Amino acid sequence: MSHQSGITPSRELIDAFAGASESVRALRVVIENENLTVAESLATSGTWESDFSSFQSWLKPTEPSFILYRKDGKTSSGDYEWILLQYVPDHAKVRDKMLYASTKATLTKELGDSKFVDTMYGTTAAEMSFESYQKHLIHKTAEAPLTERELELQTVKLAESGADIAISSRRAHAQGVNFPISPAATDALQQLKEKADVTVVLTVDAAKESIELDKAETATLRTLGSIVPADVPRFVFFAYSHDYEGQTSSPIVFAYICPPKSKVKERMLFSSSRATILSFVEEQLQIPVARKLELDTVDEVDEAELLESLHPKRAEVLTSKPAFARPARPGGRVTPRSRPGTPAQGGSTA
Repeated sequence: MSHQSGITPSRELIDAFAGASESVRALRVVIENENLTVAESLATSGTWESDFSSFQSWLKPTEPSFILYRKDGKTSSGDYEWILLQYVPDHAKVRDKMLYASTKATLTKELGDSKFVDTMYGTTAAEMSFESYQKHLIHKTAEAPLTERELELQTVKLAESGADIAISSRRAHAQGVNFPISPAATDALQQLKEKADVTVVLTVDAAKESIELDKAETATLRTLGSIVPADVPRFVFFAYSHDYEGQTSSPIVFAYICPPKSKVKERMLFSSSRATILSFVEEQLQIPVARKLELDTVDEVDEAELLESLHPKRAEVLTSKPAFARPARPGGRVTPRSRPGTPAQGGSTA
């Protein structure tokens, strides 16, 4: 099942899309301040085929975006036909990749699914060209064999948008992979269940087609960088021991570390295996994971933010409703109302 981010189109985007006429060829949509908003628009200068290359300057090597591209034809309901181009470059931050993947369905639903006649996914500007779109149409109709590169991109897209998980034994797998967890990795994770002071680092071994133990060592939050590689993806489980309100707590934290400079195939394997290992740990080993992080590097772990997410502050009551003051009886003495935080004084005297 695909999980949605909760980010929705802004009123500006909804109005711009609904009011787009034949003079508007494309809209560039980005996530900004927890909203989908229009960053740029492109005017129509020719046919939709000839205008297709005009938005290439919008495609930055580290910035994902959605391109809403208008064709010249109309649907049976009289609306213009639109193509949704989902551009997610390889060197974008992992968090941004996941946000855009989990926001796509909301975007089309809010703007009107029936208006979008096609979608295309790409990670480079070359993959968003008109020639690439023509190849995309051929693949849709002819179901031609995909190249290794296309298979990798397809698997990454499926994994990032949500994978169906199936676990029938100690072998856990997600859609597109069938990698078992090695005994060494399982034993190391069991130590976490037994409250051992150990940090478990896991890797995906493509040659063995399994999830293997990379390291199991004692480490603190500040020394994770010494045992986690900086140039390849890794799965990390650790018990975050800390004091909170006079008590010691050690919740289990999971971190998916995916450096931008790692290889596409590595990101594909780890992205496809993320749900696998989490389901195995939580459902098979019965280890509760209190916090799940997705980071480019270990350096992005912020202890203050981690504490806040584990122990959200309770909302404080900023105002208090004054107590009801009973009216004084005729001829009686008025009892002064006490101020908040002080005991009531006096009363009527006999």
